[in-house]
Amino acid sequence: MRITGISILISLLITSFNLYGQNLTAEEEETYAKENKVIAFASSLDNLRLQPSSQKAITFPSDFDPSLTIEGLYRLDKPTGLTDKEVLLKIYNVLNKVSTLKGIEYYSASRGHMRTLFVESARIENLNAKETLKDLQFDTLPDHQSLYVAQEDKTFGKHRSQIIYTVENNSIIMEIKNKTPMKVAFITLLKPDNFIIRLQVSVEEDHVLLYGVMSADTVKLFGLAKSKEDSFYYRLIAINDWFEREYMNTILK
Repeated sequence: MRITGISILISLLITSFNLYGQNLTAEEEETYAKENKVIAFASSLDNLRLQPSSQKAITFPSDFDPSLTIEGLYRLDKPTGLTDKEVLLKIYNVLNKVSTLKGIEYYSASRGHMRTLFVESARIENLNAKETLKDLQFDTLPDHQSLYVAQEDKTFGKHRSQIIYTVENNSIIMEIKNKTPMKVAFITLLKPDNFIIRLQVSVEEDHVLLYGVMSADTVKLFGLAKSKEDSFYYRLIAINDWFEREYMNTILK
């Protein structure tokens, strides 16, 4: 049997991935090897399979019991000519560009086409603030940071969230948590603190890893379970793709 360069590359990527992810299916390993990314549903917060072992384990509040959890792992090229700390600083500033979430799109499974996710996205001083602020940018890495963001999306309308950033060793953790209800029409689907997104970006020896996990404790509505799953699945893809695009355009340009 003839061994091609592509088959060797796929084999190497799968071997590399096994150093990070756990208990992946053969299909997931093949997807990651070909596309440098994989998205999967998790049965529970105790069964997150995609997080790299090189990263600090993602944790959630002990009283948080989500009805839906999705995780994703992206492998990105690492820029040359920069120290790991310099790369981390650039990544930190990308993650602080919350205004660039405005206009990103996701695939709407119910409509069968791409749709704008966030109509508005801007930093605000506090949860009650009316004025929006410019994105923050840093010259040095802070250990810890907290900010608030006002967003309006096509599904949940206007809502406000808190974002907490933590820098640890070679990683940056960005946690986004809703602080106001998220509604569909007049129905509250997500109560405050019941929608959590965590992005963890780590600078590895020869690449950068983005691990994202999205968990939601949604109100159970008859007939909407599959629709909710699809909506959150493509929402995580859109946010991970946002980081990948900003990273490529500002760091690897």
